[in-house]
Amino acid sequence: MNYKKDFPWFKNNPNLIYLDSAATSLKLECVKEAINDYIDNWSYNPHNIDSKHTYKCIEVINETRKLLANFLNSSESGKIIFTPGATYSINIAADGIKHNLNEGDEIIINTMEHASNILPWYKIAEERKCKIIFAEIHELRLNEEDLISKITNRTKIIAFANATNLIGNKINAEKLSIRIKEKNPNVIIFVDATQYLSLERMDIKNSKIDFVCCSAHKMFGPTGIGALYYSDWVGKIFKPYIVGGGMNNTINKSSFTYLNDVGKYEGGTPNVMGIFGWNAALKYVEKIDLNKEKNRLIELKKYLDNELSKIQNVKIINKGINSHITIFNYDGIFSQDFASYLGVNGIIVRSGLSCAKLIHENINNNAVIRVSLSIYNDKSDVDYLISVIKKFKKGDELNGLI
Repeated sequence: MNYKKDFPWFKNNPNLIYLDSAATSLKLECVKEAINDYIDNWSYNPHNIDSKHTYKCIEVINETRKLLANFLNSSESGKIIFTPGATYSINIAADGIKHNLNEGDEIIINTMEHASNILPWYKIAEERKCKIIFAEIHELRLNEEDLISKITNRTKIIAFANATNLIGNKINAEKLSIRIKEKNPNVIIFVDATQYLSLERMDIKNSKIDFVCCSAHKMFGPTGIGALYYSDWVGKIFKPYIVGGGMNNTINKSSFTYLNDVGKYEGGTPNVMGIFGWNAALKYVEKIDLNKEKNRLIELKKYLDNELSKIQNVKIINKGINSHITIFNYDGIFSQDFASYLGVNGIIVRSGLSCAKLIHENINNNAVIRVSLSIYNDKSDVDYLISVIKKFKKGDELNGLI
């Protein structure tokens, strides 16, 4: 299927190749239309439910929660919080459970994580005088056996991504969560599904996962809107991060009480435009055979890796990882300079470590070039990339810079 026709970017940038979807996906035409629909026809505050006209916003918000719940295979749409994005989601989860930590307690993470799934845990560990424990990485994959072996009665939180943003490897978070709870049923499990949900669905119902975060802009939706799912179990200790309008049940001169539902975590006016846009994106994705697309992109990555391996001076870092991401370097050329060369030739990629700040010790590189594919990419995009890399000559990286 030609998905390009559904994304305005391609019409407006006919001479460019987009290979940076792990940073942000392109945005759908229907998303733009949904946002404009809110602006043109509704524009109400969802806290106003005093007429049949203003109730439209609440209907779309509730529907979007249900769409997300279906994506997660969860019957708990009332346990999905709208946030400004995945990073914000992780921060409010960490802050909302930090009171459950005592001095000497342990938080297990790993070195492949995005900074957004490292720093919030560092922050509360420092505040509560807890220990950060690192699970081992083996052959660019989370060593699940090592993670399980490091769980003790002092382990309070385990956080990991079920699809990493630089290496691209994936793990079965649902099965791993069950193993974790068998070892210590009191551990809070946080899954960063920001990358995973761009091409796959989850199965929360058949898991022991406590938190899941995601962002609309990785799912063909707008920026500035994300979500945080929380389990019934963790909801008993999870405290709101933002207090203000719309999240309180009662308020007087000496005290206040929270609402009894997800609303207690959503103080203030939500990003209604963003939710309208995400609603449209989720409906679009519902019609896609994601498993078929995932497998197609895995094969496209294999083709890319095979063609890259034929080019002298190119070293593929994550060859053999079944994903939509390839990272490589061109010998003797700094990754940012080579990414700039590709940009001069109309190819948009990413260089550096893409916020995976601790991964350098696992890949023996301080910077790489990342190619990340999505549903709108095809063999012609890869062929053009290969042709541009093949014609590279030392010094070409300076074109456009001097």
